[in-house]
This record gives sequence, structure tokens and C-alpha cells, in this order.
Amino acid sequence: HEPCKHFDRFGIVNLTPIRQTFHVHHSGRSLYTLIKPPSSASERPLVKRVVMGSNLAAGELLQLYVPGGWWKATEIPAEDLQDLEEEQKDRVGCLISEVVCPGWTINQHKFLTRAKASSSASWARS
Repeated sequence: HEPCKHFDRFGIVNLTPIRQTFHVHHSGRSLYTLIKPPSSASERPLVKRVVMGSNLAAGELLQLYVPGGWWKATEIPAEDLQDLEEEQKDRVGCLISEVVCPGWTINQHKFLTRAKASSSASWARS
């Protein structure tokens, strides 16, 4: 599966089913991997990658809308870490607010692991 290659960096992808989310950038940079599940067995998942940050000229976003039903994961972009000493890497971060509409409870949250994504095409409906 195409989405599986992204697990090497972050390990878990999360889903807030049905709900839409709005992400608002405050500081730092964050790379989002967004995965829209296929609607049939003959389709492939749609994978999009976007960076939230303040460099609008480079295509970074200050706000991001994610429709319900998309899996998502975030990470600090590799280029933000590459020139740092190992002890400095823990000090690099990003602050993003996430607004979920309508509200939700933690038991509605779902997680997708590499094993689950690799084991079956039904991961999209987990």
C-alpha cells in the first residue's frame, strides 16, 4: 500500500471520523500527510502532503481544512532537523491549534498502524 511508506517516520496515523478539522498555524513548521481512503477495492488511497508554516511564498499554509474521513499524521520536516546536533533536535517544534466540528470525544478517535495498513485493504473503513 502506498500509505505504508509514511509509517517509517511517524508510526501512527489518526482519524477523527465524520468530523471536519481546521488546523491553524502559530509557529514552527509541520509536514502533514493526509490520506483519503479508497471508496472501492479497485481504487488506491489518495495521499497528499502539505507543510504548515509561515513561508507563504514557498507554498506553506497558515490554515488547513481536513474533511472528515481522512487519515492524517504530522511530523517536523526533515530539512528542519538535518543540520542540527542530536541534542538540539528535541528542541525543534511546531505549534498548531486544531478545531474539530462538531465536537468529539476521545473514544471516537481511531488509529492506524503499519501492521493494520499492510494487512488488509479494509483499513480505510477501520
